Amino acid sequence: MPYVARQFEPGSYFVREGALAGKIGVMMSGLAVCQKTSGAGDRQIVSIKIARDILGLQSLYLDTPDHNIQALTQYDRIIAPSKVLKTVAEAYPAVSDAITLMMLKRPPSFVSYF
Repeated sequence: MPYVARQFEPGSYFVREGALAGKIGVMMSGLAVCQKTSGAGDRQIVSIKIARDILGLQSLYLDTPDHNIQALTQYDRIIAPSKVLKTVAEAYPAVSDAITLMMLKRPPSFVSYF
Protein backbone atom coordinates (compact mmCIF):
# COMPACT_ATOMS: atom_id res chain seq x y z
CA MET A 1 0.00 0.00 0.00
CA PRO A 2 1.51 3.38 -0.92
CA TYR A 3 2.24 5.70 1.99
CA VAL A 4 4.14 8.81 3.03
CA ALA A 5 5.85 9.31 6.39
CA ARG A 6 5.49 12.77 7.92
CA GLN A 7 6.24 14.53 11.16
CA PHE A 8 3.64 16.88 12.66
CA GLU A 9 4.07 19.69 15.15
CA PRO A 10 1.88 20.25 18.23
CA GLY A 11 -1.38 21.95 17.29
CA SER A 12 -1.37 20.77 13.67
CA TYR A 13 -4.40 18.96 12.27
CA PHE A 14 -4.57 15.60 10.50
CA VAL A 15 -8.33 15.81 9.93
CA ARG A 16 -10.55 18.90 10.10
CA GLU A 17 -14.23 18.66 10.95
CA GLY A 18 -16.29 19.25 7.79
CA ALA A 19 -13.29 19.27 5.42
CA LEU A 20 -12.77 16.69 2.69
CA ALA A 21 -11.18 13.54 4.06
CA GLY A 22 -9.51 10.94 1.86
CA LYS A 23 -6.57 9.82 3.98
CA ILE A 24 -5.87 7.44 6.81
CA GLY A 25 -2.85 7.36 9.06
CA VAL A 26 -1.00 5.34 11.65
CA MET A 27 0.63 7.22 14.50
CA MET A 28 4.17 6.03 14.99
CA SER A 29 4.91 8.25 18.01
CA GLY A 30 3.40 11.09 20.01
CA LEU A 31 -0.14 12.01 21.09
CA ALA A 32 -3.17 13.42 19.29
CA VAL A 33 -6.74 14.18 20.28
CA CYS A 34 -10.02 13.54 18.47
CA GLN A 35 -12.41 16.36 19.21
CA LYS A 36 -15.81 17.65 18.14
CA THR A 37 -17.05 21.21 18.20
CA SER A 38 -20.36 21.74 19.99
CA GLY A 39 -23.13 24.03 18.73
CA ALA A 40 -21.89 26.62 21.24
CA GLY A 41 -18.37 26.39 19.83
CA ASP A 42 -16.91 24.42 22.74
CA ARG A 43 -14.41 21.62 22.19
CA GLN A 44 -15.41 18.13 23.31
CA ILE A 45 -12.60 15.59 23.45
CA VAL A 46 -13.82 12.26 22.10
CA SER A 47 -10.60 10.25 22.39
CA ILE A 48 -6.83 10.45 22.80
CA LYS A 49 -4.69 8.80 20.13
CA ILE A 50 -1.33 7.21 20.94
CA ALA A 51 1.40 5.40 19.01
CA ARG A 52 0.07 2.56 16.79
CA ASP A 53 -3.45 4.00 16.67
CA ILE A 54 -5.07 4.26 13.26
CA LEU A 55 -6.41 7.70 12.35
CA GLY A 56 -9.19 8.60 9.95
CA LEU A 57 -10.84 5.23 9.37
CA GLN A 58 -14.16 7.06 9.06
CA SER A 59 -12.93 8.47 5.73
CA LEU A 60 -13.56 5.02 4.26
CA TYR A 61 -17.27 5.68 4.64
CA LEU A 62 -17.73 9.45 5.08
CA ASP A 63 -16.70 12.17 2.63
CA THR A 64 -16.38 14.74 5.41
CA PRO A 65 -15.38 13.90 8.98
CA ASP A 66 -17.52 14.98 11.92
CA HIS A 67 -14.49 15.59 14.16
CA ASN A 68 -10.97 17.06 14.26
CA ILE A 69 -7.77 15.14 14.88
CA GLN A 70 -5.17 17.50 16.32
CA ALA A 71 -1.60 16.87 17.52
CA LEU A 72 -1.00 17.32 21.24
CA THR A 73 2.73 16.66 20.89
CA GLN A 74 5.13 16.37 17.99
CA TYR A 75 4.45 13.04 16.34
CA ASP A 76 5.37 10.88 13.39
CA ARG A 77 2.69 9.38 11.21
CA ILE A 78 2.37 7.24 8.11
CA ILE A 79 -0.32 8.52 5.73
CA ALA A 80 -2.06 6.56 2.96
CA PRO A 81 -5.00 7.31 0.65
CA SER A 82 -8.21 5.90 2.12
CA LYS A 83 -9.42 4.81 -1.32
CA VAL A 84 -6.64 2.19 -1.45
CA LEU A 85 -7.67 0.65 1.88
CA LYS A 86 -11.32 0.82 0.83
CA THR A 87 -10.51 -1.16 -2.33
CA VAL A 88 -8.72 -3.81 -0.26
CA ALA A 89 -11.61 -3.96 2.23
CA GLU A 90 -14.14 -4.42 -0.57
CA ALA A 91 -12.08 -7.26 -2.06
CA TYR A 92 -11.46 -9.04 1.26
CA PRO A 93 -14.43 -9.28 3.68
CA ALA A 94 -12.14 -10.23 6.58
CA VAL A 95 -10.32 -6.90 6.19
CA SER A 96 -13.65 -5.07 6.11
CA ASP A 97 -14.76 -6.89 9.26
CA ALA A 98 -11.50 -6.03 11.04
CA ILE A 99 -11.86 -2.34 10.11
CA THR A 100 -15.42 -2.28 11.41
CA LEU A 101 -14.35 -3.85 14.72
CA MET A 102 -11.46 -1.38 15.07
CA MET A 103 -13.85 1.52 14.46
CA LEU A 104 -16.02 0.13 17.25
CA LYS A 105 -12.90 0.00 19.47
CA ARG A 106 -13.02 -3.78 19.70
CA PRO A 107 -10.04 -5.29 17.87
CA PRO A 108 -10.64 -8.74 16.40
CA SER A 109 -8.81 -11.57 18.14
CA PHE A 110 -6.41 -12.06 15.22
CA VAL A 111 -5.15 -8.46 15.22
CA SER A 112 -1.84 -7.96 16.97
CA TYR A 113 -0.55 -4.43 17.37
CA PHE A 114 2.94 -4.23 15.90
